[in-house]
Amino acid sequence: SLVDCPYRFYARHLLGLNELDEVAEAMDKRDYGTLIHAALAKFHADNPKLAERPRAELEAALSAAVAAVFAQAGPGQYLAEAWRLRWQRRQSAYLDWALQWEQTGHRFVRAEVEAARLVTAGATTIRLEGRLDRLDAGPEGPAVLDYKTGAAQTLRNKLKEPGEDVQLPCYAWLAEAAEAAFVVLDEDKVSDLAWQADLAQAAGAEAERFRTVFAALARKAAMPAQGRTRVCARCEMRGLCRRDHWSAP
Repeated sequence: SLVDCPYRFYARHLLGLNELDEVAEAMDKRDYGTLIHAALAKFHADNPKLAERPRAELEAALSAAVAAVFAQAGPGQYLAEAWRLRWQRRQSAYLDWALQWEQTGHRFVRAEVEAARLVTAGATTIRLEGRLDRLDAGPEGPAVLDYKTGAAQTLRNKLKEPGEDVQLPCYAWLAEAAEAAFVVLDEDKVSDLAWQADLAQAAGAEAERFRTVFAALARKAAMPAQGRTRVCARCEMRGLCRRDHWSAP
């Protein structure tokens, strides 16, 4: 949020003007993603070494984990079954990916990992917290995986612009990871989109940016609106910053 637009960050989180979450009357894709995250966490915790079990048993175990988690949505969530069937069409592709990932020397360690780091920014100490979808042990060291139900091309575009997507480098910084990747779940072929550039360098750059920016904020630095069309298009603070009244360039 801060990288996207400092003014929006200020209005949302420092002035406390963030909109309240709407109460959803039916399951949407965000709920779907949350449930799949929980199901995969349970499945991998119960089956940390996939190659040790027959494929049929893995299919059955994953189906059972998904069914158990989706059942918690409650009988009133009539769309839960439709979302579960959506996943079922991708389940085999997920297991194909997971087995191949394991063959490259990666081993599941934990899911839903709470990570935190105290950061000194000038005269201020800030606690940076993050929840990692999954942490594996890889050939080069810890590997952070972030499950995504969005489109693969959108995620590829995010990774193309250095410094724009801060999620993977920040997670790598928190976990001191050697690898970081998005796992694209909601496609016919499940795949991982790895951070291709020097991850240690990217994590170090985010650490330095974090310290620099928050030290500046502690000194009452201005937080101007950036006016980026992509960000402004869905910003609830647009009227407050009066973007639509700015003079044309």
